[in-house]
Amino acid sequence: VTMSNDQPAEVERLLAVRPDEFVDERQRLARELRDAGRSDEAATVAQLRKPSPVVLAVNRAARARPKAARAAADAALRAKKTQVGGDPAVFRETLAELEDSLKLLADVALAHVAPSGKRPTEAMRRRVRDLLRNAAADDATREALARGALIEEVETTGFAPLAGMVKAPARGKRGAAPTSRTKPQDEKR
Repeated sequence: VTMSNDQPAEVERLLAVRPDEFVDERQRLARELRDAGRSDEAATVAQLRKPSPVVLAVNRAARARPKAARAAADAALRAKKTQVGGDPAVFRETLAELEDSLKLLADVALAHVAPSGKRPTEAMRRRVRDLLRNAAADDATREALARGALIEEVETTGFAPLAGMVKAPARGKRGAAPTSRTKPQDEKR
């Protein structure tokens, strides 16, 4: 999903090219590494599969707008940390920052993914939004998103920092005691 440690650093440059340039650039990079005596790394590059146009567009957007990419990664991490037991106002503010950053990145990525003069399809828009949200939510891909170094589309269920969490009860307030009518229903569950 992200660049692994066994891939040469030059792969990040490869992940920023336009989809129609990927194969030629991959061959050029593999040849360059072979010529430099780095045959194992050249073989790794030569075997790298071409990412989808969505992945390449998101990588290009992250590189074109590095502040937005870093802001999205940072906001996602803050959301994860403040989600439980944190200040609800700070949590909402963090989510708003995250959404703003992801929207900007999505707009830039969609400009890269659509052929010149054409509007991206709704399916393409959804894939870009899903990739951005999922990559920001996942600990393993958040940094790759910030660097514009994603290798494939990330699929998660929901927004990982928020998955399975419920809002913490307000401090200092007690909940109402269950009525006799709700208690038997709870016991049945």
